[in-house]
Amino acid sequence: MSSQIERKRRSRAVARASVTRGFTEMDQLLQSESVDEDQVAACFRLLESRFKELEVVDSEIYEIMLDDSTEEELNKEVEGCEVYKRKFVNFGVKFDKLRDSWARKQKNLEGASEQRGESASTGKRKFKLPKIEFKCYDGDVKGWLSFWAQFRKIHEDEDIDDNDKIEYLIQATTSGSRARRLVESFPAMAENYGKIVDSMHARFGREDLLIEVYVRELLKLILSNAAAPNKVEISVLYDKIETQLRALDTLGVTSEKCSAMLYPLIESCLPQDLLRVWQRSTPASEALKKDFVTNKCGISR
Repeated sequence: MSSQIERKRRSRAVARASVTRGFTEMDQLLQSESVDEDQVAACFRLLESRFKELEVVDSEIYEIMLDDSTEEELNKEVEGCEVYKRKFVNFGVKFDKLRDSWARKQKNLEGASEQRGESASTGKRKFKLPKIEFKCYDGDVKGWLSFWAQFRKIHEDEDIDDNDKIEYLIQATTSGSRARRLVESFPAMAENYGKIVDSMHARFGREDLLIEVYVRELLKLILSNAAAPNKVEISVLYDKIETQLRALDTLGVTSEKCSAMLYPLIESCLPQDLLRVWQRSTPASEALKKDFVTNKCGISR
């Protein structure tokens, strides 16, 4: 029995050393100026696991000692175990108080947020704002500008961990799409977040590529309407052309840079009856014609 109990005590010495390190880590975290909730919770869960292992060894040693030990030896054994148990209980009480404090704080924040969402700026009307959800990006270059305008808020938020940003990026891309495959081609590690974003910009968000795509869409719209026997209504044509021009303007391609090309192209896709009126106008009204194209087709000067 002597060799058996010695073996158990050596095992307990290792377990107690591990628990002691856990006590020290918890104490340092609780005394820090800014208490990190996640770190404290993780540290306490680890300490709790270590202490349960220690309790198992303590129980085994006590059972062995019952056969041959005196009452004084048993009391001494129990007192030694209670030292660690008392410390663990003290940390458990502190952790429970912190957890309750965090829960109250979170509840207050949610209440304040809900109140802000329900109150209009005048304070007379109340309504609840809908939850904003990600626009899932599938890798289509034409959808990059709107996708990145939304996701950039997360990208530029320094309070969000890079690991979480990767997870948000996965959620913001369509499953099975080119964009999702690109994101998942990198191991989901914080140091890879910057590489993932750079790769997405290189593949989907290059400015020269975006300009080429929107110019191609604009030319396709104009030329297809010019060749079609039934012209698109002028209001519909206006909306479609304006959409492409606004995207180009966002990329820095203003009408001043491409008006010489757009003017004859847009003129060629106008409906036949409108084009006849256009051609009957005198040369002196050339400036008015240009203003007409400008106003009707959304080309800002």
